[in-house]
Amino acid sequence: MSLKQFITSDYCLQCRGCCRFLRPDSAWSPGLTDEDILNIRGYAQSDSCVTADKRIRLIRDPGGEGFFCPFLRIEDNTCVLYAVRPFECLLYPFVINRRDGRIFLAVDANCPFAEEMVRVSGKGAGGGWENYIAYLEDLLNKEPQCGLLKRNPHIIQTYKDVLDLRELFR
Repeated sequence: MSLKQFITSDYCLQCRGCCRFLRPDSAWSPGLTDEDILNIRGYAQSDSCVTADKRIRLIRDPGGEGFFCPFLRIEDNTCVLYAVRPFECLLYPFVINRRDGRIFLAVDANCPFAEEMVRVSGKGAGGGWENYIAYLEDLLNKEPQCGLLKRNPHIIQTYKDVLDLRELFR
């Protein structure tokens, strides 16, 4: 899947937030489509990196508390899968959120870049941010992405600490 990126990889390499989780069964662990699973097979040391419910199986952080993605190289904060990263990883810090029976495009309020963009756009200076949100909304409401989400309902989660931006599938 092709998805325009808004946040530069340089910015993300400076952050140590995503790809790290508090629990091994975190809702934040990326859900995988069948295409994602095929794409990562060549990078995985075994099929055990994918759970039965099509999520990345997180591994315990030996140097600290919590868990991290097995495809994250801790030493340089890079992703082994970057060229073929799963749909949810491409989308992040945006997520597909389920709230009160409705589906939303949402953003992780804990992502430093997203937090800054939300703050700036609240002051009327977030044109690029708003344009990107409109791009995602349009993309996710059309085929093939709309069908992809409907065929992979495990990608739609109920997240805490997110800001719902636009309702999808109305």
